[in-house]
Amino acid sequence: MKKEDFHKGQTVYLLLLCNAARGKHGEELIREATVTAIGNKYITVSPGYYSTNVRFEIENNFREHSDYSPEHKLFLSREEIVDRLEKEKLLCWFRDSFRIFSQSKDFSLTALREAKEILEKSEVEA
Repeated sequence: MKKEDFHKGQTVYLLLLCNAARGKHGEELIREATVTAIGNKYITVSPGYYSTNVRFEIENNFREHSDYSPEHKLFLSREEIVDRLEKEKLLCWFRDSFRIFSQSKDFSLTALREAKEILEKSEVEA
């Protein structure tokens, strides 16, 4: 994301984190917000469910400006969040499937080689 991707009045999406996410799952973690201001240091949004606005630091990869742990992550579209949540769910599945002490799954050597090859081809730069 870049500062130029935002304009006042635009609808953006927030992924709830930490305390804001407590007890919520899936779509409940996604909230709409409206861009209320674009400054040199911050993008300010109004989530609607808070009485105050939330600011995101432009120079710090749009991290929420807070003295505590961030409770929101900013996205331009709902699909970006849905994709991120699906990716996290798939990574958890893979992690759980390959635990040393897990006896619930038995993968063939051929399947493991194919999965490794597919994953190596699709590595994304962080």
